[in-house]
Amino acid sequence: MMPLRLGLAMLVACSALLPVADAEGVLEPLDKEQLGTGIYCVLGRNFFVFEENLFLTTVTHMVHGAGQGHNLLLWRRAVDNEAWRLTPIRPERMPAMISVLPSGAQNGETLFLYVDRQDEADRVVYLERFCEREGLEEIFRYSNGSGVLNPIAVHEPDSSNLHVFIPDRTDTYMRWFRVDLEEETVERLDDVSMPRGGARLYDYHVEDARLVLPTAVTQELHVLVIDLETMTHEMKHLDTAESPDNQPPRNMTIHPFPEKEHYIITYLRPTDFSYRPETGLLGEVVANSVCMDRLESVEQTVIGGFSAEEAATHHLNSVKVSEDAFVMAYTTVDEVHQRHLTGEFQNYVSGHVDRWRLASDGSVTAEAQREMEPFWHPGLAKDSQGVLYMLYNSAVKESPKWLKRWRTE
Repeated sequence: MMPLRLGLAMLVACSALLPVADAEGVLEPLDKEQLGTGIYCVLGRNFFVFEENLFLTTVTHMVHGAGQGHNLLLWRRAVDNEAWRLTPIRPERMPAMISVLPSGAQNGETLFLYVDRQDEADRVVYLERFCEREGLEEIFRYSNGSGVLNPIAVHEPDSSNLHVFIPDRTDTYMRWFRVDLEEETVERLDDVSMPRGGARLYDYHVEDARLVLPTAVTQELHVLVIDLETMTHEMKHLDTAESPDNQPPRNMTIHPFPEKEHYIITYLRPTDFSYRPETGLLGEVVANSVCMDRLESVEQTVIGGFSAEEAATHHLNSVKVSEDAFVMAYTTVDEVHQRHLTGEFQNYVSGHVDRWRLASDGSVTAEAQREMEPFWHPGLAKDSQGVLYMLYNSAVKESPKWLKRWRTE
């Protein structure tokens, strides 16, 4: 196991840019800061800017094939301050798929939703509240044997309600709970039926009473839309993935573009290049333009990562940077995903950070493309000043973790 070494904030100038495809597509590296080595981020909504404060979580002793680790830490700092505040969260547990929901930077209250995978035969979902003065408080827990997978929590707008969705990889139903955070009551709602098994959730968009959840099941991508007033829902098919191991799409992120009347959903589409003894998932990076009104896929653009020579890994992320543009980060390999399968590092090709523009017809075009070192676990977040933050680990044995800043305006 690699030791945990924190501190040593180091700013490094960035260079070696690829040509800009469009001069208006600003994507300029500024600097990067090393946060430590032997620390990782697991999947989930756990890196973002909220009220001009940067939030992230890390774990140590990462089990890469399972996406879990030990010693969960919450990191917080103002975007104009270099001093981090670190808070240990349940170091005795083995968290995976962590979602962080801050309710206010000033009072320091933060919600955590995660799966504890200490016992693979009894995975437990926890919803907990952390407060600077009162510490950590458990609000809700759910266990259903080994089936629990990729839970997600959504704040209902203008309400104290939190909706918790828990897919189950062993059946075709998703559990749905409504938690009143003020009254601290939990209500189990009707299960949501899935078209196939193996459901995964990664991201959502909620506006007024409309909740939009990109939902992956075995070999398919759907969008689940829930009316939080009438408590009704519908599901639409968006894409089909073909891989020899019947994998669902991975790492979906959704961005609303109301002026263009489209959602952009980015994800990894598994392909026949996908080998998966230890979750070494490979394929192509897709941007799917979805009509907001009809909830239909209008255009699917392969951003990169799949050819006869290389494929993308499931280490990818995207973020909206303007009313018509988003940034995508991903890494490619030239064979199977070696780190997961063999513990070796020799087959990584390159890391990519690209800016894409969305047109009114749903098509996307590259504005700026940058190539950098291969990386794992990328996270992307943007502040109100147009600064893009990229969190990642270098894909080398020492695996240093970096926070890199880019200018987008």
